[in-house]
Amino acid sequence: QCNHKLFEFLDTNPVVECSGRTSLATIAKGVKNEVELQGMKKCHLRDAAALIRYLKWLEDRVSAGDVVTEVSGAEKLFQFRKQQDLFVSPSFETISSVGSNAAIIHYRPASGDNRQITANDIYLLDSGAQYWDGTTDVTRTVHFGQPTAKQI
Repeated sequence: QCNHKLFEFLDTNPVVECSGRTSLATIAKGVKNEVELQGMKKCHLRDAAALIRYLKWLEDRVSAGDVVTEVSGAEKLFQFRKQQDLFVSPSFETISSVGSNAAIIHYRPASGDNRQITANDIYLLDSGAQYWDGTTDVTRTVHFGQPTAKQI
């Protein structure tokens, strides 16, 4: 893939032939050595631990009737991730969404629409983290109560 101007030049130059095949550089990037593979596994284990701690914390808060919103939930997950070894930053902005908001692709809470996470609604979490030894991207959909037939 390339930018439009470069494509126009290549497309109109009779000496250049575009094959449409994957470049050797792209193929090489997909090959991981043993250190990279181990880093990937280890960072996913640490990230899973943070995610499990968060979901347990969230389930306990929702069951107790505490107010946890889409934004405050995402902030709490960030706190759990920060406690993990080799954590650098989120790998992208966390998508923390409740109910009908979970149906909106790449949803971000807007002012006045930061919904509370409850036992009556579906909760969608799409998040990830950058660690010194790898990157994660995890999506989970959960319900903390009894889902309705429509929700299932």
